Amino acid sequence: MDTKEFLNRRISEVEKELSSLRAALSAYERSSSKSNINSEYDTDLQEVSNEKYDGTWIENILTVIKNKNRFLHNTEIANELYSSYADKDKKSVKRRISAVLSSALSKGEIDSLTNHRFSNSIKDTVWGKKEWLDEQGQIKKEYMYTSKENNKNNKTFDF
Repeated sequence: MDTKEFLNRRISEVEKELSSLRAALSAYERSSSKSNINSEYDTDLQEVSNEKYDGTWIENILTVIKNKNRFLHNTEIANELYSSYADKDKKSVKRRISAVLSSALSKGEIDSLTNHRFSNSIKDTVWGKKEWLDEQGQIKKEYMYTSKENNKNNKTFDF
């Protein structure tokens, strides 16, 4: 590795670390100011991941879903991946995740990928594996997505 490669790699690492620190500071400021939350899906960056994701978008997204081992909303995936994309803001990461997942599903690129909607609204969509659904197409309890509000009550959605 020559000096130029080393310096470029180091700059990239420092930019990612800086992005993680900014996200942590932003989450801290939001939690301390108790700002308004418009919906349960517009959550603060309360958990900033220290894990680095360096694959393609779809590889990183699928890794997050696999590691969490349950259905996830785009916001949860974005919270996990945000620090790995130093050049993008949270909304851009969330939009990209949505586009990548929708494209992969519609093209049938990932056989085991599926989504589940809790209502007719697109924002009520969660993503996971087909094997996590029962025969009726409902999410098995052990893979259930839990909302921020339901986490407070230790409940899961009951359909």
